[in-house]
Amino acid sequence: MIGVEIAISLLPPASVIGIGFALERPEISLNAFWLLIVNVVCLDFVGSTLMMVLCGMHPRYVAVEKSIRKSVRETIQGALPGGTAAVTASVALLSENTADVYATVQYPAGSPVPDDLAETVAKKIHQQTGYHNKFVVDMIPSQLYSLSPVESVAYVKTRWYRPNVDNL
Repeated sequence: MIGVEIAISLLPPASVIGIGFALERPEISLNAFWLLIVNVVCLDFVGSTLMMVLCGMHPRYVAVEKSIRKSVRETIQGALPGGTAAVTASVALLSENTADVYATVQYPAGSPVPDDLAETVAKKIHQQTGYHNKFVVDMIPSQLYSLSPVESVAYVKTRWYRPNVDNL
């Protein structure tokens, strides 16, 4: 649908802008430019925002997801030595105060990883956002250059933490 939106609403005025310049008729280009601006504002900003709200994606939920991702990234990078880990977090908001969080962490091989990392991150998420969560993290050691065989480097440690909601 997005390709159709671009093809129907944005490409024709953009083409006319170029044709107006080629024909040295700036008034044609100016009118097409204003049509392009109206299409971009109405379709991309107003239309997209309206569809997100109608489909249940409220700005508050987007802000909560961003907050949880930021908390995960900062907590994990702070827990690992050097803070050189690459962290990717996925968040699924299940209710007004419950979330499932899944993170993948690539960290330098040989770096120590705290055994309570998942629990620490889950508690930090709860502290900062108030959301109870199940937190799962896959720790993937990586190294740029190695004389070690790949089998000794490439393994994944999965750690998870699901707090008892009554104890929080």
